[in-house]
Amino acid sequence: MGNNCSCDGFEGKTILCDVTIFYDSKYGLEKQFSTSVVVDCVPELILIKPDGFIDPIIPIDDIPPIITLFSPIDLYSTTNLIIDFNFKVTDDSGSIKDCNIIIDSIVNGLGISNPLNDSNYSFNRTLNVGDHNWSISCSDVSNNNSNTGVRNLTILDSNLTFYSSCWSDIEPHTICNCDDLNKMRINLDWNYILNNDINMLVSECSAYQTDIGFVPIGFDVGDFTGTFDGNKHEIIGLYINRTDSGSNGVGLFSVLNQAQILDLGLVDANIIGYYSHWATGSFAGFLTDSNISTSYSKNLNVLGYVGVGGLVGGANVNSFITNSYTTGNIVARDAYVGGLTGGNGVATNSYSTVNVYAGNYLGNNEGLAGGITGELNGGSVINSFATGTINGNGINKYGGVLGRICDCGGGPNLISNAYWFDNIGDLASNCYYNGNNNCVKIDDTNGDVDYFKGDLSSREPFLSNWDFENIWVEQINDFPKLYWEN
Repeated sequence: MGNNCSCDGFEGKTILCDVTIFYDSKYGLEKQFSTSVVVDCVPELILIKPDGFIDPIIPIDDIPPIITLFSPIDLYSTTNLIIDFNFKVTDDSGSIKDCNIIIDSIVNGLGISNPLNDSNYSFNRTLNVGDHNWSISCSDVSNNNSNTGVRNLTILDSNLTFYSSCWSDIEPHTICNCDDLNKMRINLDWNYILNNDINMLVSECSAYQTDIGFVPIGFDVGDFTGTFDGNKHEIIGLYINRTDSGSNGVGLFSVLNQAQILDLGLVDANIIGYYSHWATGSFAGFLTDSNISTSYSKNLNVLGYVGVGGLVGGANVNSFITNSYTTGNIVARDAYVGGLTGGNGVATNSYSTVNVYAGNYLGNNEGLAGGITGELNGGSVINSFATGTINGNGINKYGGVLGRICDCGGGPNLISNAYWFDNIGDLASNCYYNGNNNCVKIDDTNGDVDYFKGDLSSREPFLSNWDFENIWVEQINDFPKLYWEN
């Protein structure tokens, strides 16, 4: 550019500058030519800052989300191919972009976009038999990424897994297989602990899958008065078929008397006490001055005569079911049928999704069917809910939570902070026969379902009295679950 091409003194004006352009010809010879160009002289922008001005600090989000894993625990083992996962994600900016699960080093999307901050997420995946590892990865809107540590789990082959006997005469007496379980009837006052899952469907347990199946512990002999600690293990495929005559009380145990069951899961139990036996349940026929806690019966199928429940057929007023749940189907040939108990007991912080049916065989039009229990006669339902269908034959006494409150000499009855889901087309129109005190119906007409299925921030009564720190866990698009399930 020529020496006369300067904008000094010409700011904001247009000037003409002489330039010389040098280039190589296609034959490699250096050449040049001169010309003139028009130049706009733009004045330099000078920012004048007032005295004491400090440049603002623009915050930079460089903190990744915090992920808390709940379940399954590390080194978890099961015969179930469907694994439930649960985690919580929190970010300081409050804006989470996405989360994924990594199973065996392969990203398996959760389908969760823009997850809610500080929320729990539950989902399941079907895995093959064998060893697996998994972790959760989440990122926020600033693309900060967080990965949890890797956890390991094992899916055992349900068709092959049969553990050798670990029967011990030293307390607590260990149980490892179906034969050990059967030997518990010898000593009804011992304290037992389950050492692993027991699959009653394996060939080694075939003797308990034919004819009458597994004989209830204590049946026609005596009450179980000890302790059975499930140790967070499951008994899978329990089969009992008592269509004969004999003692009342049909279930894994015939009668629990001053006994305790804890941390036990029954899966796919098929219990029949249909024709003449009173009190049929998956855990026990009768519950007398006994406790069942942090336990469940999942995918159950129970058929009974009178007094039929998901866990127990009948309970007295000094028996407690706490932090437990049931899922599946129950049919009573006649009456007194409920998701947890056929009648009575104290159910606290528990739930049932069981569908119940009362057949009214005796024709007295008192089927007494409820989502939690068939009847309260000195019993209680506290901080619990039911979502199953309630149906039957005849003009029975139906209720979303219990069939009937009866002042029949058993003592005062109590319902507190109970919920029931109003299934369209079933026969339950109230919490209990002709009443709804201290009981809230949930239906699809006014947003109640959305509220109960995860939108619990307002903690409206009655749910405001529920403990969502230590007992219950909110779920996204699902009913609450018990904290220990996570």
